[in-house]
Amino acid sequence: MKFIKAKGVRDVEPQIKLLKNEMFKVIQDIFESHGLLPLETPVIERWETLSAKYGAGEGSDVLKETFKLHDQGGRDLGLRFELTTSLARYLAERPNTKMPFKRYELGRVYRDGPLKVGRYREFWQCDADIVGTNSLQADAELIAIIHKGLSKLNIEHVIKINNRKILTGMCEDAGVDNSHDAIIAIDKLDKIGAEGVEKELQERNIEISATRRLLQLVQTPFNELDLISQAGKDGIEELKNVIELCKQYNVPLEINTSLARGQAYYTGTVIEAFAINSKITSSIAAGGRYDNMIGDYMGNKTVPAIGISFGAEPIMDILSENKSLRHSAKFLFVPMKIEGAPIVEKMRSEGLKIELAYGKKGLSKYLDYANVLNIPYVIIHGEKEVQAGNYTVKNMSTGEQTTVTLEQLKCL
Repeated sequence: MKFIKAKGVRDVEPQIKLLKNEMFKVIQDIFESHGLLPLETPVIERWETLSAKYGAGEGSDVLKETFKLHDQGGRDLGLRFELTTSLARYLAERPNTKMPFKRYELGRVYRDGPLKVGRYREFWQCDADIVGTNSLQADAELIAIIHKGLSKLNIEHVIKINNRKILTGMCEDAGVDNSHDAIIAIDKLDKIGAEGVEKELQERNIEISATRRLLQLVQTPFNELDLISQAGKDGIEELKNVIELCKQYNVPLEINTSLARGQAYYTGTVIEAFAINSKITSSIAAGGRYDNMIGDYMGNKTVPAIGISFGAEPIMDILSENKSLRHSAKFLFVPMKIEGAPIVEKMRSEGLKIELAYGKKGLSKYLDYANVLNIPYVIIHGEKEVQAGNYTVKNMSTGEQTTVTLEQLKCL
């Protein structure tokens, strides 16, 4: 029997995992620097949680891609497809939570969807949400977190922004009754072009006159956009305010009034970030304001919220292209006719990440081992070094070999 992994999932090699851990650390540190608290929720949720109106919603494309399970008690369960529904369920079980509630979560999610470069069926999300405030300062702060995170990871990027109220207002002004279907089509403008959107709108039984008026509005530059409907006016005002607030964080933005995001629960600001000059064309971070979803889980209360998510898998694909891989240890310690463990333990107590070489191979074998695994330095230590109280170190990048003290070793 040949054993192979399931489609849409992948093994993460040790050195790639080290890089992934670095990425998580960067993002987690930025979350915590903004006062967000960590939360951990289960991968398995009850089906009614996942299929609720403001979760995936019965009949939605997302729910069709959700892995469904049954436990031994016959209960309907599913693997979570995002972290936001779990947050909503968590708060619904704790209605007295102090607001605003600021949380982040790093976790695996699952979707049984189509596969392409940068898209998998098991993947990680790194979410941050601010729940319980209408303040657009929260929107700007989370957008700033996206910019800081991608900048810290040295990923050149563009952040696109819109407001769902603008799209609703455009539909109202154009005379489109079915705004939900229309917005789904408009969101594809960058991918299929105006002709493709027009065709899809007609397939959704939207009148040709309304279709063309809607496309005209969507393609109008933002600074020239003048909508009649109250929803449209509110959306324009909110978007202008968010843009001004983002200037406080020195975040450059690109306005895209066709941007809707896939989930039906977005009510205001919507955000997507893309890498520049990369083979990864899908978004690498995204989010938006969803003022109705959590309240719906809590019995039709009003609970405003804004959230973002970093796409760990596409980000990792970019980092794997751009960064050289390394070992978890900075040094390989090769003892020459001495007991190495006591010396290595003392060095570890000084904060050095160091691997002890085993066995009695020739030095060339150890150097080859360090070279293959990208260990930067090899410490060659024998009786001479023990007596002198120093260390012979070989730099595996340059080939240079020097004698240093422990303090100098710590500075490498």
